[in-house]
Amino acid sequence: MQSPKTNPPEVVAQFRYTVIAPLVVRSLAYGEQRAVIQQQAAQNWTWPDGSCHPIHARTILRWVAAYRVGGLAALQPGQRTDRPGQRVPRAVFERAVALRGEDPHRSAHQIIQMLEWAHEIDPGTLKHSTLTYHFRKVAASA
Repeated sequence: MQSPKTNPPEVVAQFRYTVIAPLVVRSLAYGEQRAVIQQQAAQNWTWPDGSCHPIHARTILRWVAAYRVGGLAALQPGQRTDRPGQRVPRAVFERAVALRGEDPHRSAHQIIQMLEWAHEIDPGTLKHSTLTYHFRKVAASA
């Protein structure tokens, strides 16, 4: 199963088109369009990454508007502009897992603090939620 970040943008755009196709292939009266949106929003969709969950009606409306302006290319996911794309190096996660292995009772906060004190990461670089997510991912694959 691929993560959403590794799916090719064309695959994501095609999936989004599949969701909105009943709304864009022909003209619908307002009431018909609203009913189709509610029907689509009520379904559980299998996403390109293999996960299965519904899509909010507002999201469907956003995708329809984007498609009408820019076609299939407009349905491709865009680059995040709210983050500079900074990633924590894999070696830091490996070190964090090793620290957890030394003492399984160490909290994520303690491990982050240890990494910061050892100048292995800059303060505030690694968030608790990110490290906790990584620990769960490692535990699931073990």
